[in-house]
Parts: sequence; structure tokens; C-alpha cells
Amino acid sequence: MGDYPVFGGNGLRGYTDRYNHEGDYAIIGRQGALCGNMNYSSGKAYFTEHAVAVKANEIGRASCRERV
Repeated sequence: MGDYPVFGGNGLRGYTDRYNHEGDYAIIGRQGALCGNMNYSSGKAYFTEHAVAVKANEIGRASCRERV
């Protein structure tokens, strides 16, 4: 168990000792029983390949970055 939340396609899955995203993100599940659900992450977190990470750019438009 670590300090950083792990988000997958069905939301929070646990915690780990490493992260792959830092900042404010909307997270959309792309697989699993709750496909399409939305969560929010602020700070350091780990997103699995089953989650789509969306972050606003400097002018307020959202950009989408899928982890594969």
C-alpha cells in the first residue's frame, strides 16, 4: 500500500507507491462494469489503462489523454 491513489475503469482501486499523473484531472472509465463513470483526481495519482484522463489546458478547453 502506498500514498498515491490508483484509478481504473471503475474508479478508485487502491493505493500505490508511484504515480503517473500530477494535477487536476477528470477521469472517465473506458472499460468495466461502470464504463463511462466519472471521477476527479487532484494531486499525484496513478491512472490505469482502463481510465481516460481529461485535463483543461491554459485557455479552459479540455484535452483528452488515454493511457494505453
